[in-house]
Amino acid sequence: MLLLDMLLPTYVQMFGALSTWLTKAEAQRPGGEGDARLSARLAPDMFPHSIQVRFACRHVQEGVFRLQGRVFPRIAAGAALGRIDIQGSRIMAAARWTKPVK
Repeated sequence: MLLLDMLLPTYVQMFGALSTWLTKAEAQRPGGEGDARLSARLAPDMFPHSIQVRFACRHVQEGVFRLQGRVFPRIAAGAALGRIDIQGSRIMAAARWTKPVK
């Protein structure tokens, strides 16, 4: 069994959890107030939640590319990092990389 085969289910589960958390945050704060949670920090020395989501997505994408021996492409960072729908889109885009390449 390859390392990538062991990691992909973990990544898929992680993206599912991230998506669920964002959906719950949005449902708890109707009218766009859920977006405010993305700028929150659990501790003063931590990055905001939106940045942590971006890091998690990039970590998975880069890991999958490297384990497949492919060159990691440069991905443009989105300017509006604080909207839940943008974070959800980022998670979905990163989740596409968890599909095995045959």
